[in-house]
Amino acid sequence: MKIHDGHSAYLVELSVGPGGARWAELHTYSEPAHVHGVLRRFCANRGGEAYYAISYGATLGIWVVQRGEVVDFIDLHPFLRAELAGESAPLADRGRCDAMIDASRRARWLAEGKDPEAFDPAEIDDVALEVYDAVKLRAEWDALAARLPALEAPRLEPGQRMPGVEAPRSLERAGSYLEVEETVRFGSYDVECGGALAGPIEFPALGGWEEDEEDEEDEDEDEVEDEDEDRG
Repeated sequence: MKIHDGHSAYLVELSVGPGGARWAELHTYSEPAHVHGVLRRFCANRGGEAYYAISYGATLGIWVVQRGEVVDFIDLHPFLRAELAGESAPLADRGRCDAMIDASRRARWLAEGKDPEAFDPAEIDDVALEVYDAVKLRAEWDALAARLPALEAPRLEPGQRMPGVEAPRSLERAGSYLEVEETVRFGSYDVECGGALAGPIEFPALGGWEEDEEDEEDEDEDEVEDEDEDRG
């Protein structure tokens, strides 16, 4: 495949520093709607996203690449909120997020009749993971969309890639996977475990996650019906 350099893109990085956890995603797209789709999937919190974001203090941000050069890093923490048991806090306020988690864990601990003095908020057990899974994540999309700059032509398109981009010293972030990626490809990739991830939308048409999930359920039901007919 030909390497296309000098292109523009939004590169969404969701990761914990190399070696910190097996979680690192790079989503490289060229439309705000693409970014919105990536964040909708993140906010679904189906793969431990709240745990990584709150417990690990993960890198959540958008690298803005204009004509092959990184010109900005938009930290997503101020634009994402965590909600749990009637409380809400931006991910940028790590202390409040930790307090919400600890309060919910302690409440479960006491409800089980356990010794209050034995509760250890630093211990990550099955109950703690259940609490993180119960967190509702919400993106303040309008505020973020206003912060996103328009991309300059030519924009990266499906099937294209460009040499690994390097952040200037003023934007460097410790543990960023931009330090280890030699090629940036259009699409969604798991750069820690390797391999492509499902993208936020269908190309070339844009689609909603709710519609996609309903279609998948319909397909599963059709397969079950076909199997039943074969057995008959």
